[in-house]
Amino acid sequence: MQITIDGKILEFHKGQTILDIARTNKIEIPTLCYHKMLKPEGRCRVCLVEANSKIVTACDTLAEDNMQVVTTSERIRRLRLEALNLIASTVPKETLRKENELTKTMRLVGFKKPTYKHNIVKDKDKSSAAIWKSMDECIVCGRCVQACSKMQTVNALSYMGRGYSTIVVGSENQPLKDTTCVSCGQCSLFCPTDAITEASDISKVEKALRLKSKIKVVQVAPSVRVSVGEFFGLEPGTIVTGQIVASLKKLGFDAVFDTNLSADLTIVEEAKEFVDRFKKGNLPMFTSCCPAWIDFCCEFYPEFINKLSNTKSPQMMLGALIKTYYAKRLGLKPSDIISVSIMPCTAKKREAKLKNINASNVKDIDYVLTTRELGQWLKSKKINPAKLLPAEFDCPLGESTGGGALFGVTGGVMEAALRTAYFYIKGEEMKDPKIEPIRGTKSLREFEVNIGKNKVKGAVAHTLERAREIIERIKKGESFDFVEVMACPGGCIGGGGQPKPVDWEAIEKRAKAIYSIDENKKIRLCHQNPDLKRVYETFLQKPGSKKAKALLHRKYPKRGKPQQQD
Repeated sequence: MQITIDGKILEFHKGQTILDIARTNKIEIPTLCYHKMLKPEGRCRVCLVEANSKIVTACDTLAEDNMQVVTTSERIRRLRLEALNLIASTVPKETLRKENELTKTMRLVGFKKPTYKHNIVKDKDKSSAAIWKSMDECIVCGRCVQACSKMQTVNALSYMGRGYSTIVVGSENQPLKDTTCVSCGQCSLFCPTDAITEASDISKVEKALRLKSKIKVVQVAPSVRVSVGEFFGLEPGTIVTGQIVASLKKLGFDAVFDTNLSADLTIVEEAKEFVDRFKKGNLPMFTSCCPAWIDFCCEFYPEFINKLSNTKSPQMMLGALIKTYYAKRLGLKPSDIISVSIMPCTAKKREAKLKNINASNVKDIDYVLTTRELGQWLKSKKINPAKLLPAEFDCPLGESTGGGALFGVTGGVMEAALRTAYFYIKGEEMKDPKIEPIRGTKSLREFEVNIGKNKVKGAVAHTLERAREIIERIKKGESFDFVEVMACPGGCIGGGGQPKPVDWEAIEKRAKAIYSIDENKKIRLCHQNPDLKRVYETFLQKPGSKKAKALLHRKYPKRGKPQQQD
């Protein structure tokens, strides 16, 4: 089939939209509400074109054979300017001075400033520990609602009002903390302005760094090292591990530790738990390192809570070690240490504030910053990691394996856990630690792995829509042994605190980098980590010991999301 766009005859396939065909052929059509990872809704009217002399939205209009499309007429230009005039008039002038998708689209279309007067909504919601919502910057593009309701099936956001009075609110017009929100942050990641952001802790961390009486420690999650470079003009997937360490030292931290080490620790404990459950037939077991998934399970499927692994996430495990093991080595009280974590995830902010999750007598993690917050903070201090010489993580919590790095990508927890479970069951190492059937970008993947005479049937799901699908199948009688769930597309590399805008190309590049970190590590099996072995020998005793369970494992509520501290 053929279509003519601006005089060019182009081939296309049934089911393609006008926008799809135009972008494939490098024909520019401006958009604002459109995002290629979401279903097009044609809300903003910025992508208007003439199709067979009719005005249509290019993002959701299917192409027809012999269709004649014009994208650059004076009529179209006027309509796009009018659409942007209406949109821009609903936000404060400060929003129009920022660099965001709205202002980029304004420049592309040639729109200068709004001429309409509009009552800007001043509604702000800072009730959530993870997400802040500020409706004065909202352009009602609908991306956040769609990400929440379709991708995540959580339905914590909805519309209220009609026409130009429409605003986005918490479901049933409740504060976010009182909704079904699981803090995944996909709403903030897809937001083209700053109407929805992470709950920022930058100022609190800066204040903490000025406390001379405290030791300031920070940890860095696996996926941060392959994404933060994007803030400084580097390609997605550029590995800047050492440069991040150097940057954090320049910001004033006394020690920089690697969350990959506690990812190794999570695997050592979780694989032990899985093998124990496997032998007893207490299956399936679901992974527990994603706090948004944990909240989702507790909120929507409380009957599956006893199937969750009770191991803490890598963030909380390292937080526990910092305030116990590390504090003891330095002869300090847990309260003498300020512990910060750099995470790709907004849900980690809420996780750090949960009741009954701390191993010390104070908060194990004092503050959580997202990748975006780190990028913003470094820019404000004029620190460019790309221009710094790499530095090493600090001892004794800086050594990690390839398996720990895999936590950053969907399927990585499963792959690392099965490598160690293989050792626990057979007493020997996997000859090839790469488990190909687990890898890939498909949002729900199923596989079988042979471990000696044992066959492990597993599944990997990313996005909560797919988590819901696999749970519903299990409820209907399907059998699985081990299931990994990550709330965000692609896993942590597509986390709610990662750089914007996000797309599958960026996610795939970040995933490739994570796998390269694994493949280039001398040690790829979590249980072989020498630093971890020393921690067990001198402190934790052995995997699954009474002390390990007290510090590194957690309990869940019988139903409903775990409660956070006030």
